[in-house]
Amino acid sequence: PPDTRAVRDGVQLLTELGALEARTQGEQTVTRLTDTGRALALLPMDPRLARMIVEGGRRDVAREVMIIAAALSIQDPRERPAEQREVADQSHARFADPTSDFLSYLNLWHHVRDQQRELSGSAFRRMCKAQHLNYLRLREWQDVVTQLKELAKPLGITVRPPARVSTAATDATTDGEVAGPVTPELRLTWDADRIHQSLLAGLLSHLGLQEATEVKAGGGRDPRAGKDARGGRPRPRNEYLGARGARFAIFPGSALARKPPAWVMASELVETSRLWARDVARIEPEWAEELAPHLVRRSYSEPAWSTKQGAAMAMEKVLLYGLPIVAERRVLFSKVDPEHARELFIRHALVQGEWTTHHRFFADNRALLEEATELENRARRRGLVVDDDALFAFYDARVPPGVVSARHFDTWWKDARRRQPELLTFDLGMLMAGDLAEARDPLLFPDRWPQGDLDLPLTYQFEPGHESDGVTVHIPVAVLNRVVGDGFDRLVPGMQAELAVATIRSLPKPVRVQLVPAPDVAAEVVAWIERTQPAWADVVRAGDMAPSWHAVFAAAVRELRGVEVPPDAWDDSRLPPHLRMTFRVHEDRRGGTMLLDEGTDLPDLQRRLAEHSEQAVRSAVRDAVRDALRERDRAGSGIGPGPGTAAVGPSGGEHPVPGPAASSPRPDLSLEREALSGWPDGLPEGILPEQVTTAAAGLTVHGYPSLVIGAQGEGVGRVDLRVLASPAPARHAAAARELLLGALLLPTGRVTSRWAATQSLTLAASPYRTTAALVLDLQRAALDALVAAATAGPVREAATFERLRTTLRDTLEDRTAQVAGDVAAVLTAARDLDAALRDASSLALLGAVQDIRGQLAALVPDGFVVRTGAERMPQLVRYLRAARYRLTKAAENPGRDEGLAWQVRELEQEYRAARSTLTVPDDARESRLAEVRWLLEELRVSLFAQQLGTPVPVSAKRIRALLASG
Repeated sequence: PPDTRAVRDGVQLLTELGALEARTQGEQTVTRLTDTGRALALLPMDPRLARMIVEGGRRDVAREVMIIAAALSIQDPRERPAEQREVADQSHARFADPTSDFLSYLNLWHHVRDQQRELSGSAFRRMCKAQHLNYLRLREWQDVVTQLKELAKPLGITVRPPARVSTAATDATTDGEVAGPVTPELRLTWDADRIHQSLLAGLLSHLGLQEATEVKAGGGRDPRAGKDARGGRPRPRNEYLGARGARFAIFPGSALARKPPAWVMASELVETSRLWARDVARIEPEWAEELAPHLVRRSYSEPAWSTKQGAAMAMEKVLLYGLPIVAERRVLFSKVDPEHARELFIRHALVQGEWTTHHRFFADNRALLEEATELENRARRRGLVVDDDALFAFYDARVPPGVVSARHFDTWWKDARRRQPELLTFDLGMLMAGDLAEARDPLLFPDRWPQGDLDLPLTYQFEPGHESDGVTVHIPVAVLNRVVGDGFDRLVPGMQAELAVATIRSLPKPVRVQLVPAPDVAAEVVAWIERTQPAWADVVRAGDMAPSWHAVFAAAVRELRGVEVPPDAWDDSRLPPHLRMTFRVHEDRRGGTMLLDEGTDLPDLQRRLAEHSEQAVRSAVRDAVRDALRERDRAGSGIGPGPGTAAVGPSGGEHPVPGPAASSPRPDLSLEREALSGWPDGLPEGILPEQVTTAAAGLTVHGYPSLVIGAQGEGVGRVDLRVLASPAPARHAAAARELLLGALLLPTGRVTSRWAATQSLTLAASPYRTTAALVLDLQRAALDALVAAATAGPVREAATFERLRTTLRDTLEDRTAQVAGDVAAVLTAARDLDAALRDASSLALLGAVQDIRGQLAALVPDGFVVRTGAERMPQLVRYLRAARYRLTKAAENPGRDEGLAWQVRELEQEYRAARSTLTVPDDARESRLAEVRWLLEELRVSLFAQQLGTPVPVSAKRIRALLASG
């Protein structure tokens, strides 16, 4: 009997080739012959070679595979005599294929057949001898191929006639290296993939994976790499890991030995000095997975949810005899573990929303969850909304076991929703684990913040430590400049009890100890506010007329406990961050809403986004005009006021959005103009409206058309027409004056010709860089005075502009001369004061001298003429004289001067602080601050030179009251 190990090896080989399979019958495992095994039984040859031929028949390359199999079954017909080895190798290299030794047999076969047809018998024998080919082995090879063709007929294997696709046009390998001296016509092109797949069916245990070579760090030579590692790529080495842990190398005589590929298969593994692979070819490892499904082992790892696929995915690794023929491949996890895949689908898709779906129940559930979370944020308590595990349990009880992905769910839900449309719909009571009746009260936690005609959305966050914790008001950038900060310190009614407690705890200890216990006092304060004050919505809608939280709180504790809270006791920085309103500014764009900025300081946001806000208003008005023009084109008549496009004119009546004249062939799509040379044309009746109104982001947007000075250089400034985000009468008046100046400008020589010699010398010493610049400012100051006397308000009509241009033409020159005289008097007083300051050399006067020098620089800088104005110019002389008189008195009593100067410095610091908070254009506040600026000069006169007198009563208390009002 044969050896048991031989029988076991034979069964193992036949199992590898797919000739035998094990089947379970009852409790026994039975080994049976497969269809492939029956085919192999009819081919009396090595089963590996027979398996190749059977697979070649299935892939329609039987003829080529038979030729290769026959060559492998006999001794190699190529001879390498020791004395002529190099010549023989050079001759045989003509047939070598750089990717496969098996294809070399096909090249040799066709060369021999061609020569056999062309040459006589003796000539063919001589050719074989000359080319180091064994004639008898070639005849044996041909006989075996003939026999295989006959044996294959009962198996239904079709052997097609030879068909050469084409001859190779180059002797270079795929990586650019030449395998040797080659005659191109002896290397043919084959259907290599199908041939090698057929061969691989019999060589599954003869695979090899190249062992990668690493370059050694720091240079030097890696003995395994076979190459100097300095700066070069690692050279692939001829080391392979084979089936069941074997290690081998490609035989040096192979065409693939010089450039070993990543994966190879070999016809045989022969062990001499080491284990060598003979007759090898480059393959793709994925072929083995298709050919050996009964041999591969699969392992799965890293299951994860894929939003794009709508299913759980895992990484698959496929091993054949220990070789990773597939290292990492993403596959559906449901094919591996359906139960776990279903759990991932429910958690990630249904619970966490990580999928793309249009099912109505899902959108309703997400909206209800957001509502529940919003209520939890308002109540500022965690644990009121059920967690993800509860949601998972809800879906798990309703979704059938077979639903493991989005595709499966869509198929099931298509039928299920007809029977039970509310099966997967949440209920608010199910989501809430506590009573949130208070948080659901819109009077305590409103969704909108009213202010004037604005209605701004509110959202609530409960994220302690996050900058957005608390209440957030969302402001479209187009209305940002219209929002005032008054009223926001009250927050919302539902948070006023907490705000009152925090306010008490932020007070100084002497006041705080009178308001204990804080929660009880806070409850009394809130009740008092509800009882005595207007409704919250009415108060915050009043905007800048709304009393502050400090004022209301002080009135409440005064009334309830008789406690007076001093004005300097408030310290909002000690309040918790969530009790300060967050302002979030956004812009609506085509792709959605874009966040621009956010913070708790509204004036700072308005300052940072002033340019952006103005651009948004201009864009909204431009769109409104464009829509009006299109409506006019459709109606075939003039522009009529459409929805959201009404404008308020100077008289306060309703007017259409101003646009270009109807006679224009193609009117502009904007109110704006650049580089005006006269009053802007195209305005209805020549009137520039004070305000235009349109809609943007669901809110009413007001724009304020105004003349502005676009660019100002050496001469008259360029005047543009712009739509501003807030009223700017002062900018408009300055630009209208510049427009008049362009029409009435007097030559510099004509103005200076009226100066006396003394005036000319004095004016030549002005801080202006050139005489032309001084003359321009003299005319500007004169025009400001003349326009103010001739009109009751800003110039906004073409008729008024034309009237002023006509009437002021005759008076401008005389008024300019008067202003020049006043300026000369100011410069004379300034020169005298400067001389007195240079003479004051006492160290005791150092503080007074520095203060007076600063005052002089502020009163008479470059550009002071137009900045001061013609009407106030004579007052500068009095201020400068008072400063000189102060210098004299300071020499007599430096201590007294320092005490008085300290009072002025305190007020000046408060004035500068007030100016720093002027973040957006506000003409009314600008006017009050300008009044304060001149009152400070009057205060200097009253403190240091009472004998000069002041035109109005002035005191530190009056100035502080004026600062507080603005």
